[in-house]
Amino acid sequence: MNIEGEINAEAQSDHSANRSIELGMVKRDDGTTEVTIMGDGSDMGLFGIRNRDFFHGLMRQIANAGAKGSRPDELGVRSMLGFIIEGKPADAVEASFLSQMAVCHRALMAAAHRLSHAESLEEADFADRSFNRLVRTYADLTDTLARFRASKEPKLNIHKMASTGAHASIGNLAQPTQQAPLSEGATAPLVSRRRRLTDKRRSEEAVPRRQRNQHGQS
Repeated sequence: MNIEGEINAEAQSDHSANRSIELGMVKRDDGTTEVTIMGDGSDMGLFGIRNRDFFHGLMRQIANAGAKGSRPDELGVRSMLGFIIEGKPADAVEASFLSQMAVCHRALMAAAHRLSHAESLEEADFADRSFNRLVRTYADLTDTLARFRASKEPKLNIHKMASTGAHASIGNLAQPTQQAPLSEGATAPLVSRRRRLTDKRRSEEAVPRRQRNQHGQS
């Protein structure tokens, strides 16, 4: 792909990420929100989801989590959906983590609002505890998502090479590492010295020992 094609592909990707998802939301008598997804379902790709049933169920769960009063909070629901899309989920698991983070963030900001507008010590204490718990939960979800994504990345293997220090390679941990053989120029001095020592030893063994007389003279 040339540079112009890459620029066009990036522009199309940005355009698809910025488009609004066509949703129809109606509040039922039991307090739940009925969600209708318009279009051909191409928005599933923005969430990294391939299964249509899971996608519809996730949209309804998010809408119910963002329900407010007698009418669904369409702006709040779209804000959570935008948060998930900005996270660029690669599969259904990442989409679930990002959905939980979006709902937690919404509840966290609501607790912050109650804390700043508390009119009594009891209200302030309750809002403060809720806010701190939600902050810790959000941090845990962020860390879990980061570790899940890191587990899918290729591992960095470090192998020790003779007289060359550490050698790093990226690949499968089970794949054996082949070491480069020593060159002929590097091994020639060692072979030559070994041959000289061997020849000297053989020449010494070939010389007959002289018989000595009783006085130690030859």
